[in-house]
Amino acid sequence: MIRSLAIALLGGLMLGGIIHITIIFFLPSFAADDGWARISAATSDSRFRLLPAPTAGEARFPDLDPQLAHAACRFDLSEQPVRITADLLADFWSIAVFDRRGRNIFSINDRSTEGRFLDLIVITPVQMAMVRREPPDDLDQAIVVERRIAEGFVLARALAADPTTRADIENALTAATCEQGL
Repeated sequence: MIRSLAIALLGGLMLGGIIHITIIFFLPSFAADDGWARISAATSDSRFRLLPAPTAGEARFPDLDPQLAHAACRFDLSEQPVRITADLLADFWSIAVFDRRGRNIFSINDRSTEGRFLDLIVITPVQMAMVRREPPDDLDQAIVVERRIAEGFVLARALAADPTTRADIENALTAATCEQGL
């Protein structure tokens, strides 16, 4: 009697643990207010939009650094690659590419490039195979990120620690392009 009760209790605990772990793994796919939904509400396809600066008590994007200006752009690679160009004049800038689930697939900053101008192409392997047949003339000057994703977003960040330069830095972020095609 005690043995069968102990076995049933152990089995119940193991089953409860399995159910608990399964729920934790599937919870992000059921979340309605994930990073993609927040970026979609704040941006549009193929255009950089400034994200609202975090304020005390209320932040749509709670983990943003208030010393940085942030802009985001959504993209869809189902038909064409996306080309990101930016002329960022900040002392520090960073551009990161995320897939739809919010996983960082590529990141670069001003310390990794020469100068302040960035030319970045996000492309699928199938699209890259087609581009290799007839590459555009300026492809050799671009940074090419080849990934198997359908949709994603780009997050650009630039240091705006001095309030007198913040407007110029925000203008540079919104002037950055995020266009379909090469």
